[in-house]
Amino acid sequence: REASGLIGRGFEMLSMLLPTHMMMGTDEFFKVLNYRAELWAQGVRHGLSQGLGGDDLTKYIEKFVRDPAPDVDKLAKQYANYATFTTDLTGRLGAAQDALSHPFARIFVPFFRTPMNIFKYNLERYPVLGFAVKQAQAEMLSSGPRLDLALGRQALGGMALGFGAYLVAGGMITGRGPSDPELRRQLEKTGWKPYAVKFGNKYYQYNRFDTYGNLLAAVADFTEIVGELSADDANEFAIAIQMTFTNNFLSKTYMEGLSKLLQTV
Repeated sequence: REASGLIGRGFEMLSMLLPTHMMMGTDEFFKVLNYRAELWAQGVRHGLSQGLGGDDLTKYIEKFVRDPAPDVDKLAKQYANYATFTTDLTGRLGAAQDALSHPFARIFVPFFRTPMNIFKYNLERYPVLGFAVKQAQAEMLSSGPRLDLALGRQALGGMALGFGAYLVAGGMITGRGPSDPELRRQLEKTGWKPYAVKFGNKYYQYNRFDTYGNLLAAVADFTEIVGELSADDANEFAIAIQMTFTNNFLSKTYMEGLSKLLQTV
């Protein structure tokens, strides 16, 4: 890129078209959208809390968004990172990210921060299990809009899981499918696909539709696994939940390198 003349300009243009640079541009675009959305949301909440309405509320929100206070700006930036899965990792996850920054490790796990944030984002929407995330715990112990949003995530996640269970029972969505290679091949000959919705005789995969595609995939996997286990065995029941998360998470394209490494081992 530092070469002079036509060659340098050519490599400069090429670098702008590479996937990593396009992803960075996409991140920034959606960060701006979410930053503005959070500013307006805070403006509405502050205005309504002061009893404003009509034109007075509109003028208040416009001024609020045009010149946000430092604490408002900070919260909006935090939400923009949260919604684009770019929040910095801390604690053990942060240490793991540092360890995986080694060039050899990046061959198998080229992305770590974003997948971990997506995983936490999904986990927050699982009823009860969502409390494993420290941020979700803090929000459930808070009050006002933070508590309302935390309860809303749990409620929406619960409804998505319930709807997914209904679709699985009706044979309309599939999970990972059988682990037996021969049985799997037979199913695939009929047009069957893993993590897919069935419309007529065709299957359309939904597991790339984050984040609620993850909820449907989890309930589909769980239903398939539990169907082969004893309902009275608590250990096997726990293993079924663990396998649900593992199968779902490793099916993602950004975890393909790690998934293949684990399969090889």
